[in-house]
Amino acid sequence: MKKRIFFIAISIIEIVVFCYLIFSANEILQEDLSSVEEIYSIFSQEMRDKMIETYTSSGVNILRFFSIIGIGLNLITLYITIKNTILRNKDLLIIFSILHIIFGMLLINQLLAVISILVLLCLKRVNPEDFPIKEKLPELEEEKLNKKEIILGTLLVLIYFSQFIWKQFIPEEKNIKIAISIAFYVVVFILSVAYWNKKLLNKFKIFRKKFIAYIKFILPRMVATYVVVFSVAIISTIITGEASSVNQEILEKMKSYIVIPLAIIWAPVVEETIFRGLIHKLIKNKYLYIIISASVFGLLHTVGLELTIINTVIKALPYAVLGGFLAYIYDKTNNISTSMFGHALINTICSIVIFI
Repeated sequence: MKKRIFFIAISIIEIVVFCYLIFSANEILQEDLSSVEEIYSIFSQEMRDKMIETYTSSGVNILRFFSIIGIGLNLITLYITIKNTILRNKDLLIIFSILHIIFGMLLINQLLAVISILVLLCLKRVNPEDFPIKEKLPELEEEKLNKKEIILGTLLVLIYFSQFIWKQFIPEEKNIKIAISIAFYVVVFILSVAYWNKKLLNKFKIFRKKFIAYIKFILPRMVATYVVVFSVAIISTIITGEASSVNQEILEKMKSYIVIPLAIIWAPVVEETIFRGLIHKLIKNKYLYIIISASVFGLLHTVGLELTIINTVIKALPYAVLGGFLAYIYDKTNNISTSMFGHALINTICSIVIFI
């Protein structure tokens, strides 16, 4: 009973704090501006001005977005607490608390999260109902390439990478550019779906049926991946002296109604087919597969965009980490729907942060 009261109290306090953050975001960011300027002092004046401008222009929306996520996590915690399944969901609640530490804007968020983690670590599972229900991931057989997949896969790769050639010679006339681009996206998407044929639908049905098991597998690894991505991004910023990649800057300038469908639907289907599905079937050594998949995926987002080789490689690292994560979960599940879902989830988060 005591632990239920504790987590109910903690969740309510967290929700109140996050609501305060939503309504007082402007004032909080202005108060923190001086400390932010001090942190950015290690960078050049030009870069510092750019980063502060980004902080002041996008900071409010990003703070509100993470606050809404925080409220959602605490509502889930309340639900778990009321159902009295705290011990069964102990690992999940620890992950929620870690997220509060990483994304909590105020010290009280982080302090409450640390206290929650300590309390959860002290709680012991004793009774059978205290232990989480372990639902194993379906064991799917690894499929080999057939002739049809080889032909479609080769055609898909050639057309997909042809964009790096035809984009150099495409006419400047707006309507022609739009028509060619639409044709490219449609053809590549159709080829990707045709590559899997009925397999994609069957994989999705399995994913939907075992959704909870897949989510429990994906989310903890995704949280760990984002910690690595943020660390790598900070190192990348320090080395290159640039806060964001050219790829990200291009996306920020594009219309949201164009970027979001491409990011959430097209990219997960097409890019997972090429960089996970095809490569996984061609390379049998799982470590080599993950390295190659991550490297190619990372460089895809920087080659031809960055001005120097150093920037091309360094700025590719955060994307490569995400690519490695997607390659890993596909290798473990043998279900392309898993990595497609992970890709869509990653791009959804990025789209919200960019366009919110």
